[in-house]
Parts: sequence; C-alpha cells; structure tokens
Amino acid sequence: MESSEFYLELSSDILGTYRNLNNNNTSDIN
Repeated sequence: MESSEFYLELSSDILGTYRNLNNNNTSDIN
C-alpha cells in the first residue's frame, strides 16, 4: 500500500469520527 493512500484513508476515518462526535455533542463543542 502506498503511504499516500494510507494517509488518505486515515484522514477520512478521523474526519468521519470527528463528524460523528460533532453531531452527537454539538452543544459541547459549540
């Protein structure tokens, strides 16, 4: 696997996790 592919997948995973957290705890973050 190329490192660029790995980082792309990793960042998208982190982004998805952050979005889920943001959706679940909007009042906490804002």
